[in-house]
Amino acid sequence: MKLEPGTAAWLAVLAAGVALWVWLLNAPEQTPAMTHGEPTLEHSDRLLAWPLARIAVIDFAQDGRTVHIEQAGPVGTQAWHYGHDAPAGDDSERAPTARFLDAHLAMFAAARIERSFALDPDTLADYGLAAPAFTVRIQLDARAPPARELAVGARTPDGFGQYVHIEPDSRIVTVPAYHVTNLTELLAGPPAIR
Repeated sequence: MKLEPGTAAWLAVLAAGVALWVWLLNAPEQTPAMTHGEPTLEHSDRLLAWPLARIAVIDFAQDGRTVHIEQAGPVGTQAWHYGHDAPAGDDSERAPTARFLDAHLAMFAAARIERSFALDPDTLADYGLAAPAFTVRIQLDARAPPARELAVGARTPDGFGQYVHIEPDSRIVTVPAYHVTNLTELLAGPPAIR
């Protein structure tokens, strides 16, 4: 059976598409690139390059005030609490704070980077980063220096995004502004302890 040249071309395109689909279906999951054992921003599309289970401590600092959030048990247990709200008492007393933290930290972990560009120290003020609104330090081990520091700057001109300076990657990124609102709520704490 002889195929017309046009039919043969379409069959070749179809076969290539099926092969690509099968390859993508079976491709290994992509993970962030590693630099000294830690992912770098250039290959991460999220503000947090690690799952929450790997993070031990998150510190928020604003106007000389620091809010400390940590895992109550070993890293990976995801039993989060505020540093001043040590896990004492029964579960019913801790439940509202735990639900608040779980919801807000899950949203923080889902924060996607919309745009990323190289840091130019001469333009920090243009992005509201010369004097950031607040900073976030993320530690993978409570005894180690921060693995990542975020400085939150001004809103983007359209008002829908916000600038964030990420160290040690020396990058400026934009994230949806509602993710920054979520972080300010974490900084303020749940309504019961404000």
